[in-house]
Amino acid sequence: MKSPCIEKKHYLFNFILLIYMGLSGMQVYSQKKDKNTSVSTKENNLQSSSSNKTLSQLPTDFIDVSAVKAYFVIADRFRAHQEPTVQEWTSLFTSPIHTMMITAGVLDTTKFKHDMQLIYTEGMAKNKTEAKNDAKNVQTDSDLAHHLKYQKLEKQLLAHISFLEASSIQQNIFSYLQPFLPARLLIKDKLPKQYYVFYGNEDATAGPGMVINDLLLSYKIDRYKLGILSAHETFHAIVSEAFTNLLKNDFSNQDPNAILLYFLSNVSQEGVADLIDKPALTQSNSPVLKEMESLTENEIMLSKSYITKLDSLIQAKSTNIDYNLLFQKFSKHGGHIPGRVMGQAIKQAGLLPTLIHSIEDPVLFFELYNQAVQKNKSELPSLSVTSLSYLREIRERYLKQI
Repeated sequence: MKSPCIEKKHYLFNFILLIYMGLSGMQVYSQKKDKNTSVSTKENNLQSSSSNKTLSQLPTDFIDVSAVKAYFVIADRFRAHQEPTVQEWTSLFTSPIHTMMITAGVLDTTKFKHDMQLIYTEGMAKNKTEAKNDAKNVQTDSDLAHHLKYQKLEKQLLAHISFLEASSIQQNIFSYLQPFLPARLLIKDKLPKQYYVFYGNEDATAGPGMVINDLLLSYKIDRYKLGILSAHETFHAIVSEAFTNLLKNDFSNQDPNAILLYFLSNVSQEGVADLIDKPALTQSNSPVLKEMESLTENEIMLSKSYITKLDSLIQAKSTNIDYNLLFQKFSKHGGHIPGRVMGQAIKQAGLLPTLIHSIEDPVLFFELYNQAVQKNKSELPSLSVTSLSYLREIRERYLKQI
């Protein structure tokens, strides 16, 4: 991914999760190092492997750090110039998140093993030439670079694992979410499970029933504001599941209008989720301030352009809509732009409580955005009457009443 931190492609991993649970047949892609890798051909295997397995059957403890514990056991082996056992690798790769990533084709276990051995074997190379090659590989390979960060901060990360196991992060997440979710969706004892893993980059993501945190990113942010990024992701986990439940039984994910609804849902989710954590993460003392500045660069100008283009697309009632291309042509950073700007407009207009009441309805987000533009006397573009009318038709066709 172009951005090293936080603004991940929710829309990608959400659909890996949905396919894994057998809930969706839509084509999905995983983008790694700016490459598109189709995993649609693995769909049948994913559905087969998950046919008897649901998220509700996974362990119920709120925090799961088993994968990162297994990671550092293997690191110790390599450091001692020992070969990790089959059981030790199995403990890592059969963790729920890595199992999904492997099955979906976004985690290459052979490369993962090679990278860990290279980073954690003392000295990394036998001579200067090999050392130079190793250094060059680390500079050009984001996976290797991330392993190196883990190696350098291992003591702190191990301490953070212990901290997470003993922390009150569940209460913190709940508190952060209370202003942004209706009581019917926010139940403290039923918050989605938090998985901490070596993710391959400083990232976090979520899907129905689970949140996936890169341990290093968690270490950085949780020392600053415990649980605030997890709250952002938990919002996605809860609302994406609520949106799925809102779909009528005859919903078909091959219908272009359905694909459009999924895209609008993602934009609307980002628009509210960013109200949870971005005000804190953009402060001068934020540990990810530089990343935030990069990810919000020109967001007003870009948002105006994307909203105008999206309005034209909706007016055209296009029958040739591709899910992945929607994110490339009508948004940036997986929907954070224009979502964040639209969400801020809704909040500024005092319309956020109305949105929260029916938070899983993406059409409402766009209706309230239009009202906010008028109320705020904003220079942001409105959606046309034709577009709003068509979105309401789609809502009537595909969504149940809340």
